[in-house]
Amino acid sequence: VNADTLDSIVEQNRINQVNWIKIDVEGAEFEVLKGSTKTLSSNDISLLVEIHNIDDPSHYDNILDFLKYHNYEITFENHYGSGESHVIFRNNKNNASRNL
Repeated sequence: VNADTLDSIVEQNRINQVNWIKIDVEGAEFEVLKGSTKTLSSNDISLLVEIHNIDDPSHYDNILDFLKYHNYEITFENHYGSGESHVIFRNNKNNASRNL
C-alpha cells in the first residue's frame, strides 16, 4: 500500500484550511500525527482520533504528549472495553494567546 503524509497531501492539493480531521488507522495513530505537524500547527483544527491499544501506556501517552506539545487539549474521551478509545482534541492555541 502506498502511503503519504497528511502534510504532503494538503500541500499537493493546495488545501488552504483544514478544520476537522478523523484518524482511524488501527494502531498507526502516532505515525499519522507525526506526518501532520505542519497542518496541525497552521490551522484551528478539531481531531477525532480512534486510539487503539490504550492498554499500552507508551502508545497512548505518546499521542497525548505529542498533541499537548502542539497545543491540543482533550475535549471528549470515551474508553471501550475493546482496548480502544475515541478522543476529540481541540487546538487551544487561540485560547492560550487570549490568556496571555
